[in-house]
Amino acid sequence: MNSGYIIEDHTLAQQWLGDVLADAFPGINVSVAATIEEANTLLDKGFPDIALVDLNLPDGSGIDIITRINCESPETITIVATIYDDDDHLFPALRAGAKGYILKEQRKEDISRLLQGIINGEPPLSPGISHRLLNYFSSMNAPIQVKKDHGLTKRELEVLSVIAQGHSLNEVASILEVSRNTTATHVKNIYSKLNITSRAEAALVASKMGIIDT
Repeated sequence: MNSGYIIEDHTLAQQWLGDVLADAFPGINVSVAATIEEANTLLDKGFPDIALVDLNLPDGSGIDIITRINCESPETITIVATIYDDDDHLFPALRAGAKGYILKEQRKEDISRLLQGIINGEPPLSPGISHRLLNYFSSMNAPIQVKKDHGLTKRELEVLSVIAQGHSLNEVASILEVSRNTTATHVKNIYSKLNITSRAEAALVASKMGIIDT
């Protein structure tokens, strides 16, 4: 990640999120906007690699910025950074194109770790948000197509049970005492065999298989 925008109106939060980006991606060039108007001015000049967007801004909703970025620069990774963890904020943001949703109540190092996971294709979702998504899809009884025997090896089942609990690749590797590269390969195989693309889906499958409790 070479460039990042922070769309946030509170000065302390701007500084805090700037530190988070710097920790996650050393050397990143960060620009800040405090309003929708300022954010649009930044976007008129160009789009960043990553954008952290607050939802409640003085002159409107951050969802408007998320929508614009998603339409004009879909490769930009747009992440909500907010205090709101309810469905009324979460799902409109995701529908607008947000690729992650983090809660500012988390520790700085935890959010940095979530952002670093982007490099490996891991969506940055705070644990509470992952659980909310899981409950949402569970309530819909969303069908997930898998083979009757799932086609997973014993080790892949072990990896699935750990990632479904929200652990990062590094944490999975440590827990199972294998290398990070080996863990990444297992996760890739699991996603392919189960025809899924996210940790939320992995957690749902693991729950349906009786591997974890929800």
